[in-house]
Amino acid sequence: MKQLFILLASLALFACGGGDSADDAAAGAADVVEEAAGDAMDSADHGMDHAADAAGEMVDSAEDTAMNAVDAAEAAVGDAADVAADRMDDAMEAAEDVVEEATE
Repeated sequence: MKQLFILLASLALFACGGGDSADDAAAGAADVVEEAAGDAMDSADHGMDHAADAAGEMVDSAEDTAMNAVDAAEAAVGDAADVAADRMDDAMEAAEDVVEEATE
């Protein structure tokens, strides 16, 4: 902050020249400060845009991860249901074989 003030004061003195009145010096300093403030605002605006973009990308990534987890869970449930159905078919066939042997 101290360096910025020294820079602004130096720029104001340079902009005013050595022989100008105090009013001209104040106006020159005000112009320099106004321009520096505008640059700071532009920089802050750019930083906020960048932060918003990064936050949006993080939300998109989290959404993709959640969707992938849901897809994986659905696939696992489907696989488990298929295995259970196959075992049930095997058990039914075995039961039918036992009934046939018992009735013969």
